[in-house]
Amino acid sequence: MSRQRLKEWTEQKRKEQQEAEPADIWSELAPRIADGQIIPIVSNSIYQDLVFASLLAEPEPGATKGDATGANDLNYNAEDILADAWATDVGFPLPEQHWLPRVALFVRVARSKTTREAKATYLNFLKDTLTFLARTEGKADAATLDEIGADRERYSFTEVAAELGYPVAGKSPNPIDLLAQLNLPIYITTSHFDFLERAIRANGRENVRTQVCFWSGEPTKWADPSHKTDFDFEPTEATPLVYHVFGLETYLESMVLTEDDYLDFLSTLARDTSSENRIMPPYLQKAIAKSSLLMLGYRLRDWEFRVMFRGLIRPSTLREFNLAIQMDLHRQSARATAEQIKAYLEKYLLDNANFTVSWDSPQAFMNRLWEEWQEWRR
Repeated sequence: MSRQRLKEWTEQKRKEQQEAEPADIWSELAPRIADGQIIPIVSNSIYQDLVFASLLAEPEPGATKGDATGANDLNYNAEDILADAWATDVGFPLPEQHWLPRVALFVRVARSKTTREAKATYLNFLKDTLTFLARTEGKADAATLDEIGADRERYSFTEVAAELGYPVAGKSPNPIDLLAQLNLPIYITTSHFDFLERAIRANGRENVRTQVCFWSGEPTKWADPSHKTDFDFEPTEATPLVYHVFGLETYLESMVLTEDDYLDFLSTLARDTSSENRIMPPYLQKAIAKSSLLMLGYRLRDWEFRVMFRGLIRPSTLREFNLAIQMDLHRQSARATAEQIKAYLEKYLLDNANFTVSWDSPQAFMNRLWEEWQEWRR
């Protein structure tokens, strides 16, 4: 009886402390950045929102008049808007048109002979859409647009974006630029694109290394020999790592895109218990377990977040530090009040993985983090 009462007492104390003294993540993050003990985990939606920013600037159907965000009552991000357009393009017959993994699964089953073909179809749709927007917005000359359109298979989506000048530079650095300037040794992303590597190189670190999770098997041909999994690589500030958990567009089979891909990825990760030649290098698994993880741009409802959270982050038992997660409250749901959403998500994330949650947009969060980091260094 005494043991049970002691347990209840300590649990109550912990709850009271959490309510009375919310964690100051800023003072905790700055020294860990200095020690290279922060690993950002960057969502694909951050890149999509930057590249396709013009889609977010226009009011969506159903948006209230004067809505400055341009978001409708479903709070779409750029990926949702693109999925909705792709669903119309391929004749997706179900109502969940804004769910990219479900639309991609339909294309795989009903419109493609192979998984490679389905994923190539998606990438080509992104290239065509960006080319269309660039032509509409006058972002590139006609000759460049015609050249890309005539030979789009030769270009990756990232190359098309760079050739057309996307993401468009703003008055202040975007979240990806600020991440690159933190000079961290390890970055993880669930994006299929190498925008982060380009930002790191632009910041003066030419020796950035791209590594890919080849969960479906290694490719027969390497786009770059340095992409081959290196189990002995040691990321440093001078030679940073960008690890693509859900694959890279250069290797179509590696891309986690459809609902089935997410399930297969999770299943493969669970079976990956071999002591040799593991899918994910041991040095990276150890770094994930021992570092503070900074998740940026995720929504609780997305496959992207759920698979990362359940498959890669939550199982760790070695982590010594709290985690921090940035979530844009306006991107979570429109069917509940802000306070209801916050209460639910904070309890879920704290109880399951000891997360500290910052409710802000990626841009606002990174601006604050950058300011705190600069102040700490003085």
